[in-house]
Amino acid sequence: VNAWTEFGASYGRVIYDEGMHFLKGGITLKYLAGVANGYLQMSNLKGTLDVDQNNGVFLSQTTGMVGLGFGGHPIDDVKNGHLGGFNSSGFGADLGFVYEFRPLSKEGYLLKVGVALLDLGSISYKQDTSRTGAYTAHVTGAQKAYLDDFGEVDNFKDYFRTHPQYFTPSTLGDGSKYSVGLPTTLQLDVDYHIFSGFYANLAGQFSLAGNKAYNSSYYGAYTLTPRYEGRSFGFYLPVNYNELTHFNAGFCFRIGPMFLGSGSLLSAAIKDSKQMDFYVGFRFGGLRKG
Repeated sequence: VNAWTEFGASYGRVIYDEGMHFLKGGITLKYLAGVANGYLQMSNLKGTLDVDQNNGVFLSQTTGMVGLGFGGHPIDDVKNGHLGGFNSSGFGADLGFVYEFRPLSKEGYLLKVGVALLDLGSISYKQDTSRTGAYTAHVTGAQKAYLDDFGEVDNFKDYFRTHPQYFTPSTLGDGSKYSVGLPTTLQLDVDYHIFSGFYANLAGQFSLAGNKAYNSSYYGAYTLTPRYEGRSFGFYLPVNYNELTHFNAGFCFRIGPMFLGSGSLLSAAIKDSKQMDFYVGFRFGGLRKG
């Protein structure tokens, strides 16, 4: 979990506009006010989850390492909306460019390419030693560690500390500061005008956040969307693959200012799916006359 508030200032402009080539770019600089960071880490953890009809789910025959760390406000405060002032800070930025190839007219493009680096930066937190620690698990023999006894995530250390028969302390937090990276991504987008109102769009999202336990990150994703775009009607057919829910296919209709659709309805209808979504909205403004 990484929760923060950001305050930013943005600037964008046309960089080049000559003949068939058009380039624009923009940047946002941000001050990051950290609210809370929390993470749970496991290494070589092996065990059995089972159910006791009277007392619920429990761990048995479990070995390995469990680590947890926290900085900023308690996670429970974030969940309940009870927050004080910011006690962690950092700086970040977004940066992007769009290039258009316009061989036919200044108003329309044959090819548009966009590239952006989003959520660059990090926040410095001070480790909360009262909630941070690492433990070696040894739930063996007939022992049972019931999950309901763990309580809220902020209280996990209290459970580990009061159950030495299951978890032995190894390395504790020392109260030092640590730097939490934002969920940085590289965004690539290619849009091709096939003919008349028909287009094809290929987009990719690539995570650059690294694999540290306390960094949040986005999953990598790739989407191909053929579409028809008219002034009063639009139809879109997104086909997506991402690292979390894998293959998804959906559709979207736009009638006037209203649009509705799903990124996964078609794939969910023909096979078992890990994703199901639906959206509806209204667009303000207008499309250029073509």
